[in-house]
Amino acid sequence: MNKEVHNKRTKLTSVKRKGKKQTVQLRMSGRFLEENGFKKDETVDILVREDLLIIQPLKNIL
Repeated sequence: MNKEVHNKRTKLTSVKRKGKKQTVQLRMSGRFLEENGFKKDETVDILVREDLLIIQPLKNIL
């Protein structure tokens, strides 16, 4: 796992689901995730704080 700090910029897009209002979507995929310790089918924990999202693999939570 890569221990360096990395930044990745991506755009928020909109998505409309059948019968529901349009909402915002954040989509991330690719080697960037794998290179930073995220594995296929792994559960993640998302912590939300003032203008900050922290996404970490659930296995790292004690």
